[in-house]
Amino acid sequence: AGMDNENYTPVLLSCDEAARYIGIGPRVFLARVRPHIRCIRLGRRTVRYMRADIDRWVESVALLAEHPIGTRKVKWRIR
Repeated sequence: AGMDNENYTPVLLSCDEAARYIGIGPRVFLARVRPHIRCIRLGRRTVRYMRADIDRWVESVALLAEHPIGTRKVKWRIR
C-alpha cells in the first residue's frame, strides 16, 4: 500500500510548508514563529522545522490568549 501524499504531513517542514501548515505567510512565520522553535540544518542552505515544535508553539500561543474567540468585548473610543 502506497502513501497518499495529499493526506500526509511530513515530520520536517520547510519554511513555506510550515507557514502553510499553520495558515500564515512565510515572512510572518520567520518573524513570529521561527525565533521560538528549533531549526534543523540538513545542509548549507536546507533548513527544516519539526512539526511537533510548531504544534507546541501554536498550543502555547493559544494558552496565552487573553479571551477565547468570540468573548472579547471591544471598547470603541469615540473622538
